[in-house]
Amino acid sequence: MKSEDNRKKVIFCSSMEIGKYVLSNLFEKHWPISNVISLNKEHAAIYSVSAYASVESICKEHGTPVFYPQNYSLKSETDQNNISNMNGDLLIVVGWNRLIPKKILKLFPLGAIGIHGSSELLPKGRGLKKLLKFKHLKTDFNKLKR
Repeated sequence: MKSEDNRKKVIFCSSMEIGKYVLSNLFEKHWPISNVISLNKEHAAIYSVSAYASVESICKEHGTPVFYPQNYSLKSETDQNNISNMNGDLLIVVGWNRLIPKKILKLFPLGAIGIHGSSELLPKGRGLKKLLKFKHLKTDFNKLKR
């Protein structure tokens, strides 16, 4: 179910400092971030996430719930069901060092946007794994703002 005032719902996914910075700016620009997917401190240590940053305080300040998945891969049925229940229109991924499963990407009618930290154009600097493959976005982003 979409938000009652028909605004698009944006789901933000990050576990790194750069993501916290981007999320803060999106909040300042009044983007309709309805949910955030992140790792807790313990999972960040287990998965050796470099430049880990908690988004909990900024999300609390803006009344936005944070979902902490069971695992970094987002492949568990529980994680996928929880993300599906967020009913997002657009996924923004910044600082998530795992592929987002196709099953999750298909949940977002407007597609997904990913920010990659390489100083080169992809595929250079992509690390050990290929980056997300994104759908072409078919939206006017000004309509997403409150």
